[in-house]
Amino acid sequence: LTWQFVTTIQKFSLSSIESLNMEYNDLTSVSFLKYFSRLNSVDFSGNPNLNVLTDLPLLEKLNLTTIGLPDIPSRNANEVFRHLHNFVQSSQPCNRIRLFFLGKPGCGKTSLMNGLNKTKSTNKHKKGQLDHKNLQIKSWQKSKQRDGLEFLCWDFHYEEEAAYKTIPQFFFTDRSLYIILFDLRTAFEDERDIDHWLQAIDSHCVKSRSCYKFLVGTHADDKKCTSEYIQQTRSRLE
Repeated sequence: LTWQFVTTIQKFSLSSIESLNMEYNDLTSVSFLKYFSRLNSVDFSGNPNLNVLTDLPLLEKLNLTTIGLPDIPSRNANEVFRHLHNFVQSSQPCNRIRLFFLGKPGCGKTSLMNGLNKTKSTNKHKKGQLDHKNLQIKSWQKSKQRDGLEFLCWDFHYEEEAAYKTIPQFFFTDRSLYIILFDLRTAFEDERDIDHWLQAIDSHCVKSRSCYKFLVGTHADDKKCTSEYIQQTRSRLE
């Protein structure tokens, strides 16, 4: 059943099957294994959305490489179970997430990032932050509590179109938030730029449908940006 885009298996007469190959499908769970009473070998490799392993029967061989969990190279079932147990025992919650600010130069990326951080533009380097000619990373914590959510804000500074449209994509991940900024005054001319970022995120992130992408129009205080104009822009972008 490889390369069939299978998401699950319904209950059939499966009691006689001893080996099952489910490589490169769209599995999200393995609960259907309860229907296999004689199963001793399973291959789940190549299922990136599979990140929950419940109802696993006793097996002799188990391949879990390239699934939605850290790569597990071993195919010996006992070693796999031992690895998963140790992984769970030593795991800790991570309340940190990347927040990308994307858009043309001068559209207000840095101003918005500093506004969220409630800081002014400065060249002073702070602990846990990165200030570079072409990249600035700042830490923004929603809560001062120890387990509060922390955003790592990424702001790229490139003047050349080829650079600011290409380089940020090397850092895109499924577990990130994306803010795409555009100048409201030139919104209609910037539609192609907005489409570029949306397509870039979709093409670089396996789970792009679950990635949160926000469109933010800036310079709304300009006299051109009347309520009617903003509504027209919103309708067109939708």
